[in-house]
Amino acid sequence: MSEKVLLKKDFVYCSVEGNLIRVVCHKKKQEETVIKNLTEPGNVIFEGYEPWEDDISILTFRVLDYEDIKPVRN
Repeated sequence: MSEKVLLKKDFVYCSVEGNLIRVVCHKKKQEETVIKNLTEPGNVIFEGYEPWEDDISILTFRVLDYEDIKPVRN
């Protein structure tokens, strides 16, 4: 029986602060998939790309329809 071993580089890591989402990718293929999956619904835009050490990069996205920053109506 063969088992697929998941390595640390198989996962993407993300951080959310307010309406910003930052995703750490280890491969170009991951970057393409993350950008496609987050921007296709239409309420998130790709804001930037920051190269890090080796092939690692940090992608930044902004959520356009962010409910918590809209003023509350009385």
